[in-house]
Amino acid sequence: DMPDIKVNSSKSRIVKLNQDRLAEILDTNDMLSLLQEAAQLQSYSGLVGLKLNLDPTLTDVPLITTYPKEQISVHKRYNQVVYIEFIDDLGEDYKLISRYGRGYITYKLCYQNKEVNLAAHEYTKDLQDIMFATPDGAMLPIIFAEVVQNKSGERSDYDGLIGLFHALDEAESTLINYIRKT
Repeated sequence: DMPDIKVNSSKSRIVKLNQDRLAEILDTNDMLSLLQEAAQLQSYSGLVGLKLNLDPTLTDVPLITTYPKEQISVHKRYNQVVYIEFIDDLGEDYKLISRYGRGYITYKLCYQNKEVNLAAHEYTKDLQDIMFATPDGAMLPIIFAEVVQNKSGERSDYDGLIGLFHALDEAESTLINYIRKT
């Protein structure tokens, strides 16, 4: 079962609205399955990315997508994340690069590694860059994506085990060979 996640605020009306919205987001995204998928990706690749997809043609609920290290590019300045790029292979030499920065999401479509108009592909033709602003017009200082790496850095949990499995296989083969001959 998914653990309870509670919204805190001193205003009970806001808590109720936010708690209901959070429950809707968690249910729509099947959060327990999503977290299991993220753990699998992080285990083998050493890093997992999560991004919010905003597509009002599908739902008014943000849809969360997981990405392995191979489809993520994290750009930092002074050890701080400036933006995260998520790369989707759309087939036929098309790639969509979604850049998630502080207060914005931008999209770039590439065909054979050259930027082309978003309208060039059915999947991206309706995409529009998004800016998240405060009521006074300032960009929100939030990146609506997250990248989490293993404690040992961007290394697989299985890194270095191939040699150990090979040695174990050799030892087992030797033991079986000894048993057969005695």
